[in-house]
Amino acid sequence: MSTYFKDGFCLTRDPFDSNVAFAGGSVYISGSGYQMAIQKSIDAGATWPIKILLGSPMGALQTAVHDIALAPTNTQVIYAAGDENRYVKIWRTPDGGTTWSDITSNLAGHHGNYDEINTVWVSPEDEDSLQARGILYAPDYVVNVGGAMAGLSMETRGVAREEAEREVIKSVSSVLKRIFELAETDGITTGAAARRIAEERLSAAG
Repeated sequence: MSTYFKDGFCLTRDPFDSNVAFAGGSVYISGSGYQMAIQKSIDAGATWPIKILLGSPMGALQTAVHDIALAPTNTQVIYAAGDENRYVKIWRTPDGGTTWSDITSNLAGHHGNYDEINTVWVSPEDEDSLQARGILYAPDYVVNVGGAMAGLSMETRGVAREEAEREVIKSVSSVLKRIFELAETDGITTGAAARRIAEERLSAAG
């Protein structure tokens, strides 16, 4: 049995990591048919080593991912929309593409028959709702970076775990303090403040 990427319909890049990109389309599996598929690149599109198959193989041609959208406040949350054997489908991952759930049944007005989705948008308004309820929020890419930072320090600099953890706590605490202060000073959400700081750092890095 052979599998190959048959059609590509969309291309999406992570706005906070220019090395990460997703291509959506379909694969053909000999003997089974077509299946919704995503390919992921972690080197700015030079290679696409990560293959993600959604749903089950179908015989009909009308089976593909037509659009991919990353949540603006947490790009680990990704939505993939399209059709499977002519039936509308939408999938969601909370972890950058490692695990996926079929959330089609949550779609308002979905009738489960011949249809397809060509565009999907993710609203940034969740952070506004949290702020309105007095919940202090910071994006995942800020608060969950500690493990990667500690591992990098231990591997490249030979730093002991305890010292690496102290550095991480100090660094993340400093960034969070700046995010919260910027949000309060400029009257914006903490998510918007975090994105502004991230964009400034990316621009400074060239």
